[in-house]
Amino acid sequence: MLGRSRDELVGMSMPADLLVRDIDWEGCRALLASQKRVVDYEMRLKRADGTPLNVAVSARAVLGPDESVLAIDGTMRDITIRKGLEQEAEERADLMAVLGEITRIAASSLEIEEVNAAFFGEIRKLVDCDALLVATTEDLSGEHTVSEVWSPDRTGQREYRIPRRGTALDEVLRSGNWIIRRDLPEGEDRIDLAAHRRAGVRSIVYVPLAYRGRRFGILGLLSKKGEPYTAETAELLQGISDRIGGAIENSRLMASLNERNRMRASLVETALQLQSAIESAQIYELIAKQLARFVPYRDLSFYVVDWSRRLIIPVYAAGEYTEEILAAPGGVDEGIVGNIAHTGRAEIIEDADADPRVAQIPGVPMTHDALLVVPLVAESRVIGVLEAYRPKGAFFSPKELELATLFAQQAAVALDNARLIRELQDSKNEIELLNDLMFHDMNNYNQGAMGYLSLLRDLPRLDEKAQTYLQKAFHLVRENSDLIENVRKLARIRITDGESFQLVEIGAVLREKAEALRLSHPQRRVDVHLALPAGPMHTRADSLLGDLFLNLLTNAVKYDPHEVVVIDIRGTEATENGQPYWRIGVIDRGPGIPDEKKQLLFRRFTRLVAEGKGPTGTGLGLSIVRALAEKYHGRVWAEDRVPGDPAQGAAFYVLLPKASGS
Repeated sequence: MLGRSRDELVGMSMPADLLVRDIDWEGCRALLASQKRVVDYEMRLKRADGTPLNVAVSARAVLGPDESVLAIDGTMRDITIRKGLEQEAEERADLMAVLGEITRIAASSLEIEEVNAAFFGEIRKLVDCDALLVATTEDLSGEHTVSEVWSPDRTGQREYRIPRRGTALDEVLRSGNWIIRRDLPEGEDRIDLAAHRRAGVRSIVYVPLAYRGRRFGILGLLSKKGEPYTAETAELLQGISDRIGGAIENSRLMASLNERNRMRASLVETALQLQSAIESAQIYELIAKQLARFVPYRDLSFYVVDWSRRLIIPVYAAGEYTEEILAAPGGVDEGIVGNIAHTGRAEIIEDADADPRVAQIPGVPMTHDALLVVPLVAESRVIGVLEAYRPKGAFFSPKELELATLFAQQAAVALDNARLIRELQDSKNEIELLNDLMFHDMNNYNQGAMGYLSLLRDLPRLDEKAQTYLQKAFHLVRENSDLIENVRKLARIRITDGESFQLVEIGAVLREKAEALRLSHPQRRVDVHLALPAGPMHTRADSLLGDLFLNLLTNAVKYDPHEVVVIDIRGTEATENGQPYWRIGVIDRGPGIPDEKKQLLFRRFTRLVAEGKGPTGTGLGLSIVRALAEKYHGRVWAEDRVPGDPAQGAAFYVLLPKASGS
């Protein structure tokens, strides 16, 4: 059993020479002294070649006259095979317990960080290791996303990306074979193993991760200790890998889905923020900030393409060489940016400085960075270029190119919209200037004509016929002045936007215009009766609201043939399509409006009476009323003062939105 002869054994000390642990002999002697016998007492002995021998001792004590133990008489059985089987069963039970826990973890969580950390804790119960490494990749042309889970003496969990080419990870993924390394050499040039060596790792084992027959990543163990990993370790790790492959794939897919949802939300958020950004600098800064959340970069630049001058103009830069980049415009036929402007195709370039199209920027060193270049396209034309850099070896992926293209599209649309807004604003300002100049000059001519007509009227000895012609001339000049003023108002209404509206109290406007109406017709008696709510009637409008009501009141006086003109103004609350409004009625006792004309009233150049049968006008007054009502998000219409009897007078109603809080 021990590989020793009888003669060799004689004289040897049991605890000192033959037992692995002398405490086993002390325990056996104590039992014999107290119980006088032992049954299947287990000990570990040393064979002659140094290997352990597991034995079971069954013996009795041979006692002397004084009850002292003189000798031990018994048997010793070799139980090495049995103990090996027991140990194997224990290890298998431990393995099954760990695999059961791994299966439970895999089924209970979809958060990849939680999954990896939990797997690491379980695997360490079976294999001595300092870190668990999980690397996954989207496709054979992409990168590895590597997650390392370190024991507490390191930094916990960290995630990074490395290119697939030139890595041991890639070798495992392509071949499906294990990789076991010990004492990583100084000259190791593969990116992942060199990084491990710099971190103090001495032994590694990589096995493939697969799900439903498709390899999608690698599971690895890292150790800083000298003990090497063996094929048995790799086989054990592969069994675990086969169990957790589905869980990691599901976690990875869920993380990818969450990332896409986050990206979509960011695109929506960016779009909303871009709606209020009309300055180009705001747009570049916003896109740069949002892009960094999904496509990390070290440096970023925006260029505008000026096709008329054939220039590539840097307009925004973020990074170390901002000043140098902004100070170096180039031609559309130069460099990578110029080429992308011509082709309109986005590109990933692994070594920007080695690309034959590169145009060196003064003051910026050649660092052989990875480059991502995306055109900004609006209305089928390239208006700019976005480029982002990463340090040498940290490549961009096709997925990141897709994301960058989405943000570039947003930037292009926002920049083009900002350009259109600026052009519209410039056009608006130009129209306002031309209108003011034109109306000012035309009124000056009218004033000159009125002066000459006044001089002519003061001449003596004008006959009756000449006086008639003179009065007609005065009337035409006044009509012309009214026409110019109405056209000016229509032009102003067209270019007015709601941002200039303020809180206006309708009742105050009505009272002011009613008084102005009385003063403007001193030769006639005008009675205006107001019936308005007790409280304020607030709406959002501008100073032209008074013109809306004054036009209606002036028409009521103009077309009323009675010696005393009576006008009722009534204000009430109303609801339309669930929204609150103020309903203001201007009600006269004039000749009324036939039903067939009610729908035509608010068209331009439509008059209330036939020519030659009453007062004349420009035909623009009511079209101004309608334009203003619609500009204030309301409407206007005409009814009979007495329903069914147009001859009893007209009622004009204006509906205006109630302002908040009124």
